[in-house]
Amino acid sequence: MKKQLFLFLACFGLALGLTAQIESTFGLRAGLGLSTYTANAEGISVSFGNSTKLFARAFYINPIGPGSSLQIEGGYSGRGFEIGFGSIFGGSSGSSSLNFDVLELGLLYRYDINSLAPAHVYFLAGPVVGHAINGVRKESGVSSDVDFDAEELNRTDVSLEIGTGLAFGPGGRISVEARLGFSLSALNKEMPDDEGTTLKHRVIQLGLGYSF
Repeated sequence: MKKQLFLFLACFGLALGLTAQIESTFGLRAGLGLSTYTANAEGISVSFGNSTKLFARAFYINPIGPGSSLQIEGGYSGRGFEIGFGSIFGGSSGSSSLNFDVLELGLLYRYDINSLAPAHVYFLAGPVVGHAINGVRKESGVSSDVDFDAEELNRTDVSLEIGTGLAFGPGGRISVEARLGFSLSALNKEMPDDEGTTLKHRVIQLGLGYSF
């Protein structure tokens, strides 16, 4: 995990160096994400219930070649999932949810097809580092804060996001975009007796953007 984070920060620093020499386009993007977590153990995968969350990011788009750009992003995203805790944790049946407020920093490669057209399609992909600033568990209407250390949970993770969008309007300033994101690292810390079980985040986002 530390190696992944170091490599990301090194690439991010290189991107910042490029932005000092190339005029950047600033923008904002916000929308809704369908978030869930998937547990994997011994080749068996189980996805928990989806949770609809808000997200918002500011971004810079930095041209590095014909149709090619580096897009640097930073912002907020909600994450979470819902489960029936009786069958998983034991005890009486009921419902449970786990939700996180996450600060995110991303570095994505973007390719625009025919960017001078009144409306054009673009594609993007790249890593995103997330850091949970808090977490809340809710069981049978009772809420409690998540203790990341005591519950052996990682606050920081690295995800991969891929997406496509349609830019239109004057100068392509307005955009509608869809993304798929999935964790490369696990929410739970590796334990000697967990038999390789990992809990990873996955999200589908639909957002609206505007460039200034």
